[in-house]
Amino acid sequence: FIQYLLSSNVGEVLVVFLALMIGFTDPETGRILIPLTAIQLLWINLMTDGLPALALGLDPPSPGTMERKPRNPKEKMLSKPMLTDIFLVGVVISIGTLFLFWLNLPSGGTKAVTIAFTTIVVFEMVRVQSVRMRYKVGFFSNRKLILAISTSMILQLAVLYLDPLLAFLGLATAPLLWPLFGITWLGLEDWIEILLVSSTVMIVMWAKDRLIKPEI
Repeated sequence: FIQYLLSSNVGEVLVVFLALMIGFTDPETGRILIPLTAIQLLWINLMTDGLPALALGLDPPSPGTMERKPRNPKEKMLSKPMLTDIFLVGVVISIGTLFLFWLNLPSGGTKAVTIAFTTIVVFEMVRVQSVRMRYKVGFFSNRKLILAISTSMILQLAVLYLDPLLAFLGLATAPLLWPLFGITWLGLEDWIEILLVSSTVMIVMWAKDRLIKPEI
């Protein structure tokens, strides 16, 4: 729970900080462009990573819990291995998000921001399972977590596609959510890019655990 929330938040902060340092510009307006807006960050923290974080706290015990030695009562909650994981994942999330943001800038600032916004959300859904992988907890062992992840993704899809759906059905004459979030349409190719890049956090954590035996 702690690793998940803090690593996600570190990733979000690094995305904004590094983008400001690099100074991305919108090709349409020439203005400095930040990948994530304030309302997008609020949406991510309240709706898309809050639900999985709560459900993650209801995970069953990992196998072999009673076979491990008890923790030192003087040990800090944020140990060095945990802090290393938090910052490593934060860096992976920020690099992956900024890479796709930069890659899609030629298609317009709004498209690049939409890609970055959605990439962060998908990164955090993948991050949930990378944390559980460390503790050898099966994917289907927590139904509440599956429901939470599904709900978060449905909410994200609603933000992306509710406006065009309402327009197609003739129920709205102007976009409602797109102007509020500063986003636009994402196609199949965009989703493939997002899924491929987001999977890197799972690969990096798997490789790290193979090279350095994790302390659980």
